[in-house]
Amino acid sequence: MSNNKILHITNNDYDGEGRAVLRLHKGLLNLGIESKVLVLHKRSKEKHVYAVGYAGTLITLLVDFVKSSFHFDGDRVRKILRFILFKLKVKILHLKNKPTFLFNFGLSAVDFKELSVYFLCSDVLVLHGMHDILSPESVYRAYKKFSLKIFYHILDMEPITGGCHFNFGCDNYLRDCNNCPQINSNSIAHTILNRKKDLYRKIPINWVVPNNFALDILNKSYVVDKLHAVNVVFMGIENQRYKNIDKSYARNKLGLPEKPTILFGCFNFSDKRKGAQILKKSLDSSYMNNFELNNIHLVTFGELNGFSFEGIKPQWTHLGSIDTSEEMNMLYRASDLLASPSIDDIGPTIVQEAFMNHLPIVAFNLGVAKDLVKNNINGNLIPCFNFEKFATSISSCLLRLDKLDYKNDNELLSYEKRCSINSEAKEFLKLTYN
Repeated sequence: MSNNKILHITNNDYDGEGRAVLRLHKGLLNLGIESKVLVLHKRSKEKHVYAVGYAGTLITLLVDFVKSSFHFDGDRVRKILRFILFKLKVKILHLKNKPTFLFNFGLSAVDFKELSVYFLCSDVLVLHGMHDILSPESVYRAYKKFSLKIFYHILDMEPITGGCHFNFGCDNYLRDCNNCPQINSNSIAHTILNRKKDLYRKIPINWVVPNNFALDILNKSYVVDKLHAVNVVFMGIENQRYKNIDKSYARNKLGLPEKPTILFGCFNFSDKRKGAQILKKSLDSSYMNNFELNNIHLVTFGELNGFSFEGIKPQWTHLGSIDTSEEMNMLYRASDLLASPSIDDIGPTIVQEAFMNHLPIVAFNLGVAKDLVKNNINGNLIPCFNFEKFATSISSCLLRLDKLDYKNDNELLSYEKRCSINSEAKEFLKLTYN
């Protein structure tokens, strides 16, 4: 069996997607596989993660441009100018659209020559998202020039749409992405989608999805050719449960009171998909009259970006950004219930992490929760946008916490085994050798 050299492409190494990629990367390293990660934005100190391109602020880019001009570095000037124009185009659309607008024009802001150094030393290219690093055309170019085996790991919807990372209820991606509501265009998204379809037909792409919800989306899409291989590989989670740590001790360490504690967190609270506003309404509504709201504590983490839970009856503690698995697992140990009101999500990762820590979950019926949550076994799945039932399910679960665990459910226990870092890396590695 040859020792495949695997190259991952993603935007960064710190958000939900980035952390998921790093876990797979670390799992492969543990198996003795040579694995590297290319990002535009790097925060970690991982030595096998490399930052490429010029993904800084516009001011930084302009400063770079001026400096380069004085040194007459023509190639660098062209690259910087290209990236500035690219970013300006995107920023204009951001201003015209909703704050949570996410759209990828399928362009590359990184010079192919810069990437070629990494392609040359790789056997397998794993796209977790092209994110301005690659275009569909440059993927095809890499496949032809370097004979790379191509995998596309679906962590959002951008690979199978005309550019949007999340469809916000739009089903145009099932057909042709005409009349895109995201960018108010009749043709741009349609053109991008057909570019993807034409190029993907020329590449024997191996599609990998993290759960059965994503599998269903992929199988319905306009882009994916039925001849392409599609495999479900559950994302790996660092399962370091603090079984021996007393809940009171965990709460004391985090500065939390001795009350039934609801956990909620996301990377960006201003992202309406994550449902912070839904949770706020649920915790201060008449739907929870059967539970004394003053006796509930809400603990959150992530970037608030102006959002606040002030004004609700439950006491609220915000812990800010949490960067280590040790801190996260301590938080899971201190909590009694995860509330996941995401309304448009293939994950989220927090549902898997809570599941692996045997924390009861109340979530809308989408994403990975569809696989990992069973009603009245380890929480409740709620029909999407049924806010009343979401609120009542939180209170009913808090009243019967001692009965919500999947330790006797064989199906959920089998999912637990598949959600480990080692299991994900091994399953993924098998695919690369087929």
